[in-house]
Amino acid sequence: MVLGGRMSKGSLRRILLSAVASVALVAPGVAWAPTTAQAQTTIAYDTNNQWAGYFIDYVNPDPNTDPLGANGAWIVPRVTCTENGKAISGEVAAWIGLGGVDALFPGNALEQIGTDSQCINGQATYWAWYEFPPAPAVHINTQVSHNDGNCKGRTPISPGDNMRADVVDQGFGQFALQLWDYTKNWYCPVLWINQASSAVPHTAEWIVENRVVNNRQQTWPDFKNGVAFLDCIWVQDTKTSSLYAGASLTNLTIDIGNTSVPKDETSTVTADVPIAFFVRWLHS
Repeated sequence: MVLGGRMSKGSLRRILLSAVASVALVAPGVAWAPTTAQAQTTIAYDTNNQWAGYFIDYVNPDPNTDPLGANGAWIVPRVTCTENGKAISGEVAAWIGLGGVDALFPGNALEQIGTDSQCINGQATYWAWYEFPPAPAVHINTQVSHNDGNCKGRTPISPGDNMRADVVDQGFGQFALQLWDYTKNWYCPVLWINQASSAVPHTAEWIVENRVVNNRQQTWPDFKNGVAFLDCIWVQDTKTSSLYAGASLTNLTIDIGNTSVPKDETSTVTADVPIAFFVRWLHS
């Protein structure tokens, strides 16, 4: 789900990856808890037409030396599929990923995994997915591919489910994506190999998305009490840090066209445990 809008990034140095013969599912040495206390970073603010939430910038990332990763939890939001008495179609996605801002540049990679709360002609449906653009999203609860066969048919989700995900660049073009539903007690691992130099992520993302389908902005359905992201953690150079601390951090808000009318409220990131930040629906 590649970002559209007005964000811009400078030139990013790319690191050539080399091939390896074996693939480990979980990156060794990744511990999903902050290792040291760190001061809060300065927060930048930006707007766009799809993404609400946060991203961090890695500094001189080299996953071949140490893994890069992002981890966090959220609750699947319930959507209201009528507006002013009329049935609507639209969706809100919650996901964690690597390289999303990089994907603004042609040829660069994004790896993401999450959930979708969707309205189809006034009816609500909920599903889990992963995506490696430009390929379309894979519905991991209804489809099967070469690298997620353990997930087929065993991964239903419902509003209110407690989810957790992580995405890790293990080095040498190996990506491990994992999704848990603690409410329904299932787990889905996905492996992805992309050994292009442009696959090295320079950002990590925690996002609530108003999706664009066929180049058309969809109605953003009311997602009740919003989406709270919990225990957001990122890793680089053997260090794990909370989203609150120790990174170049950007707050994203969705607006409508060029009118600067916000569609959501993205809260200031906090050091409080367990809530890191929330995204609250304001209007379609």
